[in-house]
Amino acid sequence: MKNLLKSPKRLLKPALLGAAMPLAYLLYIIISKEDQFETWMSIPLVMIPLGGAIGGIVFFTLQKLPVTKPIQIVALALVGILLYGLCLWISSILAFSLS
Repeated sequence: MKNLLKSPKRLLKPALLGAAMPLAYLLYIIISKEDQFETWMSIPLVMIPLGGAIGGIVFFTLQKLPVTKPIQIVALALVGILLYGLCLWISSILAFSLS
């Protein structure tokens, strides 16, 4: 755990992967709409991938915990997925309340 905090470069890849999924989905929604891009859409376009990046970092750090039993590994994966979804949900609520 201490090595993760000493080298933030290791957290960059999970943050980018966590942010890429909601960003791609939001860009697909915006591009597929027939209307033009409106200014209020920029806040969710920034905030939701930011929450995804935080969720990706949380998921990555949970996977680095020292567990050996298979049930613990599965439980950590499920908790990580739930926390990633929670980060996306909270960031989307915050983004849409600000816009």
